[in-house]
Amino acid sequence: MFQFIQAFAGSVHDTIPVVCQLLCSKQTSDILEAIEFFVTAFEFEVSGAINGVKRMLSLVWSSEADVKKAVVDAYKRLYMNLEVDSSSKKKAVGVVTNLTSLISCSTQGELASLEELVSLCVKSGDLPKLCIQVILKILFYFSLLLYFQCNIKCYNTIAGYVGTIFHDSSGNH
Repeated sequence: MFQFIQAFAGSVHDTIPVVCQLLCSKQTSDILEAIEFFVTAFEFEVSGAINGVKRMLSLVWSSEADVKKAVVDAYKRLYMNLEVDSSSKKKAVGVVTNLTSLISCSTQGELASLEELVSLCVKSGDLPKLCIQVILKILFYFSLLLYFQCNIKCYNTIAGYVGTIFHDSSGNH
């Protein structure tokens, strides 16, 4: 029985590159089925499913309304639906954490697509205002951190330079 399960898991894993190609199909039904496959595979933690999930993100720019809706629904299902009261700050933090996890190791194109996805969710009201408040707080604290890090680096550079000048002018080389 275990060998059968291993073989099945291996077969599912081996289909990922083929299903990735279906995301580029000219047939809308192929694309929709591929999106559903990757959502389910990701939920079952199939190795490599994240590649398809990231790849389908670019379909948020699709001119096909059904495809665009399927991508938005897929990301909402994977990253925005938590088992917590929808009005709670805990859910907002969870959703923002999930969305920011997509940022690491993303290409510029993926980041632009993620920005478009978030924009669509904000416009449709699918991203609660509490989530937006959490995002703004994170951005505020991050910008403060960068500001102080920059000032500390500048201070250390200036202090080091001044120290070198005084060290050199005292005749101690």
